[in-house]
Amino acid sequence: MTFIGMIDRDQAQGRLKEVYEGIVAWRNGRLPPPFKGISLNAEAVAAVKHLNSAVTFGASTLGTRREEMLGTFISTINDCDY
Repeated sequence: MTFIGMIDRDQAQGRLKEVYEGIVAWRNGRLPPPFKGISLNAEAVAAVKHLNSAVTFGASTLGTRREEMLGTFISTINDCDY
């Protein structure tokens, strides 16, 4: 059970819906769960998305494939569900 209020993609409205759709387009059709953890503040979600896109997934010299491999490895170590 979640103790933090979260807004799911299908419940998002206004600015949050706009930000969610941008994330979904950027992440190939999915909304990673951490974004929902701060969904009560649409501008915070937009800022985190901007930070992520500036430093990961093609923005570094590693390339998207290596970044995805590292992300998968780290998620496995952390027992992350997604």
